[in-house]
Amino acid sequence: MTTFDIAPTSNIAGKTLEELRIREQLGINIAFIKRGEIMINIPNKSERLFPGDEICVIGTDNQVKEFK
Repeated sequence: MTTFDIAPTSNIAGKTLEELRIREQLGINIAFIKRGEIMINIPNKSERLFPGDEICVIGTDNQVKEFK
């Protein structure tokens, strides 16, 4: 389990989890998205990632490394 901050210049900012297909392509899951004071636990596929979001991903060391 590792957390990442979505940078304003990130290529995933502005996309939904469905568009990104992270689980299908890398085998990792997003446990939560923290957006300021809002915590989105177990986000659904229509959730969009925004710059400044903090996400927690769950996967093997290799999967997380590939995601990074």
